[in-house]
Amino acid sequence: MLRRALAVTAAAFILAVPVLAEDVPNPPPTEGVEGMAGQFAFNQADGKSRGCAVILYDEAVANALYKVELADDCTSQFEFLKDVGGWDRSDDDGILIFTKNGDQMFHFSPAQDAIYRGTFDGDKHEYYLERTSG
Repeated sequence: MLRRALAVTAAAFILAVPVLAEDVPNPPPTEGVEGMAGQFAFNQADGKSRGCAVILYDEAVANALYKVELADDCTSQFEFLKDVGGWDRSDDDGILIFTKNGDQMFHFSPAQDAIYRGTFDGDKHEYYLERTSG
């Protein structure tokens, strides 16, 4: 009799587990800042310039932002990039670029795999960041 009661209890538990698992939402995994850091090519979307390399680090800097490193030719091609002070991840899994004063400069939204697009308010042109390495 005890065996039968244990068997019934065990069967009820096993049958209930999948139902409970379906009720619990399974959020998608998030890359976080660490997963987004890496080397990117920055360029104007119309392709009129040759572009330059930008590295996003997961290392914190001032204003609760993360470190950005620009290739030497970035500021000669895109003068406004001299004001870049840091970056962060946006709520839409995009990339936010901020000035040294902490003002938002760009919001690059995911456009396709490894490519982010955004418009610079200063000149209204569209730019992109394309991942070149992790």
